[in-house]
Amino acid sequence: MANSNSPIPRAMDCTGDIGGNWDFFKQSCYDYEHAIELDKKRMSVRVASLHSILGRDAQRILLHLCLSDEQRNDLPTIITALENHFKPYKNKKA
Repeated sequence: MANSNSPIPRAMDCTGDIGGNWDFFKQSCYDYEHAIELDKKRMSVRVASLHSILGRDAQRILLHLCLSDEQRNDLPTIITALENHFKPYKNKKA
């Protein structure tokens, strides 16, 4: 049975250790979705939930990412786009 009393994740903190903040935010969202069985809902409901949890700064970032309308309605695509923004590839020295 879903726990409707699960706390809503805190908004994405777009300051400081942004990569670490993203990892924490993403895991919190996955845990929240599972706890309230949001992961069993229609994609549009899941996307709307993410939008409401993201926070103002992260919402602005999402709005400016180059995504098609179809991509903006697909949660895995949104998560990947935000992941690429908050944790860009870094060259590793050999």
